[in-house]
Parts: sequence; structure tokens; C-alpha cells
Amino acid sequence: MRATLSVSLLAVLLTAGCSSAAGSPAPAPVSATFAAPGEIDGLPAGAPRDDATGLAAKIGPPSTPFAAAYRQGAESIEFAAAAGPVTDPAGMLDAYLTNEVKGLADYGPVEPGRYGGVARCGRAATTTRCWWADPGSFGRVTFTADRRDDFARLRDLVQRGPRHPPLAGPSPARRAATKDELGSPIDVRWGTSWLSVNIDGGWLCQDCAGDGADTEGRLSLRKVKKLKGLIDARLALETGAQQGHRPPPCPGGVTTVATFRTGDVSWSTCAGGTIPPQTMAVLTFLAEETPVRLRLPG
Repeated sequence: MRATLSVSLLAVLLTAGCSSAAGSPAPAPVSATFAAPGEIDGLPAGAPRDDATGLAAKIGPPSTPFAAAYRQGAESIEFAAAAGPVTDPAGMLDAYLTNEVKGLADYGPVEPGRYGGVARCGRAATTTRCWWADPGSFGRVTFTADRRDDFARLRDLVQRGPRHPPLAGPSPARRAATKDELGSPIDVRWGTSWLSVNIDGGWLCQDCAGDGADTEGRLSLRKVKKLKGLIDARLALETGAQQGHRPPPCPGGVTTVATFRTGDVSWSTCAGGTIPPQTMAVLTFLAEETPVRLRLPG
């Protein structure tokens, strides 16, 4: 299946007759949005006691704080979060939690939920706290009971997007391989479809195969190292060839933008030329390892 996808991508790109290299600063991550439902798991909404302004300050401007609380009797769930661009979610979360987690029991990574990123939970004497960070938000939820197994589901109830690939937990193998991380995410966007690959190899495809489905996965450490090797000086030359240029829009055309740490490469079905060779190498690799399938009309 992977080989078929790779051949399909090469055939589509080569026959589309459309490409122009462009370089520009990588776009800032898209901030999350939040909304508080009227009740959660039978607990009615109440006045929040957890202050989210400190979390917003950690992100820095522009950021928007969010707080919500649900309680009945002795049971409560408190959310505090901030929406804003986070360039290094795992690094920021680990730095923030250096002092926060002192004295917590059973501290460790948990599944972050459909909006991705990285998450950690720990248990205090009377509460359990979970924190998360993704490229568009930073937050925590506090329970009066140990409900860490519910964390991902409950976060999904208040966060509205956007989705991001999952980031790896702090396993020794992953931490030892930091030198082989990509340095910055890779994004490929065309039409309503999007492939995003995080620095540690976690990836998320939104309608990548043209079937309306969202899929996610993770590259092995060996594959991350191989992909990192493709993002080299040759790619930097391609992204810097026409800095700030975008293919002009045209009726019925499709423009694709691939964003790397060195800049962007963009092409349109209405522009002449070919896909730059190093960009082609990266796209071919991604087609072999993910469901991405660029559907450029010929």
C-alpha cells in the first residue's frame, strides 16, 4: 500500500505540470478555541476557582485564557487553559512542571486526546491534576477524584480545535533521540486537506487520501532520522529561491504549500515548471510513510 501511494504521488506531481519554489517564514501555529458545556458527567457548571491568567502568561501574547468548573457536592472538575501559539509544547510543559509536580504520586504521561500534543497527570493528597500542551494551547484540569483515565475525553469536551499530531511521552528512548528530532513541524496543505508531522515524528492527516477521514500515527526513530536527513541545505536553497512568492490564483486551480523549518515550497496547477528535487524527495518519503495523497488536477 505504501509503495502504491508513493508511486501515485510521484505520478500526480510529475504530470500536474505545476510548481514554483517559494520561501517565507513558517506560519505561527493556529490557536485553539474553547467552549464550556452546561454540564459534564452530570456535574453542573459553576464559577471557576482556577485562574487561567498564569497559563496565558506562560504562552505570552497573543493568548486567551479559558476557565470552567463543574461541581456537585464534594466532586468537582476544574479547567484552566490558554489558547495561543506554542512553538515547543513538550519542552514548555516539562519546564513548567519542574516544580508543579513535586510531591505528586503516579506522575507520568497520558493519552492527550483528539487534539493531540502531550499530556501528563499526577495525584496529590485530595486531587488529581493533568496538564497538556499542543501547538495551539496550554492547560490543566483538576479532579477531586483520580480520573486520569477520563482526561482525554474530558479535554475533548471543552476544546474545539484545531487537531494536532500526538507528541511522544518522555520515554528514555525518545529523550535520548532528541538530537534526531526534526527541529520544527512539517505541514503540507492543499484545498481542505492537511498533513502535519511533529518534530518527534507524530503525524496527523486530515482528509489526506481524499476520503474525508482523519488518521494519525508516528514515525519510528529511524524514520525520523531519515526524514531529518532530507531537510538539508538543498531544501534550504529551494525554499529560499523565490522568497515571499506565491503562485497566482486561477479558476479551478489547486495550490499546495509545504512548510519546512527552512521556509515554504508552493506550487499550483496553473503554474509551469516542476517540483524541486529535494522537495520531491521529502514528499515521496511522506507518501511512503503516511496516507498523504496530493490530488492535483492535471
